[in-house]
Amino acid sequence: NAYSSNDDDRWIVVVGSSRFWANYRHTANSLAVCDMAKRMGVPSSHLISMIAEPCACSPRNPYRGQIYFDGRLERNIAAGGGVDQSSYGRERANPQTLKDVLLGKRAGLDSGPNSSIVLYLTGHGGDEFLKFHDSDEISAYEIAEVLREMRRLRRYRQLLLIIDTCQAASLFRYLDHDSGILGIASSVLGENAYATPPDPDVGIALADRFTYYFIQFFEHFLIDHNCDYSTCQRHNSLGAIIDYLKTARTRSTLQIHDVSWGDIPWRDIPLTDFFGKGPRSASGNREEDSTYVVSPLLKSIDLLAVFGHLSNGSR
Repeated sequence: NAYSSNDDDRWIVVVGSSRFWANYRHTANSLAVCDMAKRMGVPSSHLISMIAEPCACSPRNPYRGQIYFDGRLERNIAAGGGVDQSSYGRERANPQTLKDVLLGKRAGLDSGPNSSIVLYLTGHGGDEFLKFHDSDEISAYEIAEVLREMRRLRRYRQLLLIIDTCQAASLFRYLDHDSGILGIASSVLGENAYATPPDPDVGIALADRFTYYFIQFFEHFLIDHNCDYSTCQRHNSLGAIIDYLKTARTRSTLQIHDVSWGDIPWRDIPLTDFFGKGPRSASGNREEDSTYVVSPLLKSIDLLAVFGHLSNGSR
């Protein structure tokens, strides 16, 4: 595989750009991706987070110091994702900081010409923009410009750009062709992205549907301690997660932007090229993870399928 990644050269940049308690789900989205990446074996030194709102500390949070991603309330992702250890939190989570980190002008992303990078963005979006703090924004043109400069500086070999916002695909508009970038968007131009149903205890939506199902795929097939080795191997590809997301009940239209990727087929590229070695060791045995216990509900029921009719919450 011409794009196969070095074990020590995978990097995850996670951005949750929204402030205020009402946007709890954007903080939870971000922390869930951080938490999943850590459980997949990405070291903390290769995980850069920019989270604008530390909802764990909000006086409106009934579980002070804790953040949950789904209604089972079984795993505090603030502990695993590190809401108080965000690389660039609160006001420092802004468009300029994001640009500086990606270009190596600020600490964190020490990538190079053989690096695999995941750039995950969640927040309020519109036609060609992503809001920060409800007072600033980064445009599709600016995103394309900074990624073009990263390419010129040889700061990555392959880059996975994942966006969970309304009109997410509009942020791909100016990306260069054949630049080693694969884009995955939760919604197309003119379309909302949708939240999960409100949690009755927290009183607000805990996640967005696209990111919920994105994380659920890793839970089912790559992290679940009861998942057999052959199943994990069969689902360890970009094509497998895309096929899964296409059938997920997100209520929005998944869009894949692969004209920026190049000629090399991407469907069979392992997810572990981007998201770490995985919780399974080379011998096929699970590494120990005493902090996570899979709920039987994860195997037996799709909570959104049952309760999805209760909410149409969009951005």
